[in-house]
Amino acid sequence: MTDERIDALIRRLDVPSDPDPAFERSTYAALLSRVRAARVTDASRIGSLQRDIRLIVAGARRQSVAAPLGVVGAVVLLILATIVAFAIVGAMNRSIPNGPLIVSVRGELQAVDTRNGTVRNILPPGNDTRGVSRSPDGRLVAFWTIGGGSARLYVVGVDGQDRRELGADLHLGWTDAIDTWSPDSRSVATEVVIGIGPARIVVADVVTGAARIVTPPGLAAHAPLWSLDGNWIAFAEQTGAFRSLAIIRTDGSGMRTISGDLSGVAGPDTWSPDGQWIYFSNNDGAIYRANVPGAFTQRLTGNDLAAFAPTSSPDGTLISFIVNRSDHWDLYVANSDGTGARQLLEHATNAGWSSDGRYVLAEWTPSDQPGGLAVIGPDGRGFRVVLPFGADCSSGSRQSCTEGVGWGQPRP
Repeated sequence: MTDERIDALIRRLDVPSDPDPAFERSTYAALLSRVRAARVTDASRIGSLQRDIRLIVAGARRQSVAAPLGVVGAVVLLILATIVAFAIVGAMNRSIPNGPLIVSVRGELQAVDTRNGTVRNILPPGNDTRGVSRSPDGRLVAFWTIGGGSARLYVVGVDGQDRRELGADLHLGWTDAIDTWSPDSRSVATEVVIGIGPARIVVADVVTGAARIVTPPGLAAHAPLWSLDGNWIAFAEQTGAFRSLAIIRTDGSGMRTISGDLSGVAGPDTWSPDGQWIYFSNNDGAIYRANVPGAFTQRLTGNDLAAFAPTSSPDGTLISFIVNRSDHWDLYVANSDGTGARQLLEHATNAGWSSDGRYVLAEWTPSDQPGGLAVIGPDGRGFRVVLPFGADCSSGSRQSCTEGVGWGQPRP
């Protein structure tokens, strides 16, 4: 019905031409959410492509049947281009959002595409990189170099650009611990020695290079682990032979012990996604989790398994860990409360989860072949080697065949 016919009908019914204010308000409220959703959709890549296709198709329909062949051809080309764009975006969306796996093999810093196994060097040979960790956003790599009687902590882009030293003024000493990143990829927490004192936890800003000591003097602190909200750092505190689990704010305040009377804590390995639990292993060969707000612990594995190095899946439903078999390690997975433990991979150590939770990363060293860095699904499916080890890698050894691995997630 045309606007003119509507106006004529309104006049014939002898009703006001202006709509009722209550009707305006109700209509506005009903349409507002739809308009906002449409704006969000149009702002996305998929939404803008869908909008462009609709405009192209509508324009083609309005063309005369006798339109010049060039115009029709242009419309067809535009449609084909849009389809190609959809295919590209679809491929991007289907890609695993885990980013490159960063590894140091024989001191060479490399980036591995876990989808196709391609490897590229990040830095030229001769840097002798160790203690590798990758930022959660996949853009940066932290690593250590040892030489000339000193240890230095660096950060570099995954493209090998913008290398810079962190905490140079503190003269850091490496303790062979695993560094962890803040959730926003802005800072690195590391265990170091400074001078002749005990191990301390230091936080370094990867943009400015400035570093500050977080834990108090005189307290030995080991194995830092950043909370998912970015406000806390968990670590193993040591007083004499007593080693427990503690947390501290990133500014050095609010320190408290959360593992109760339990001693022999190896170090915090992973934080549950809801922030309630920290998983760790003990010297007695058992997996525990400490309740952060309640400051108590729960034992998750029994005496039948000599279990160590737990990591939580990104969704918090599962944990992976390793079991000591005297001459080798086996990789296990269990529910987050420790139930349903089952062997996932023989002759393998735990290197943590992928960020999408689809894979557990393992250093696989079978007795009959060199093995390699491998991924496997928590259900045991999808096993594949993403970086083969050389023949000189010691099969079945407890010693790592790499000098560091980082995939953007905390690892034991």
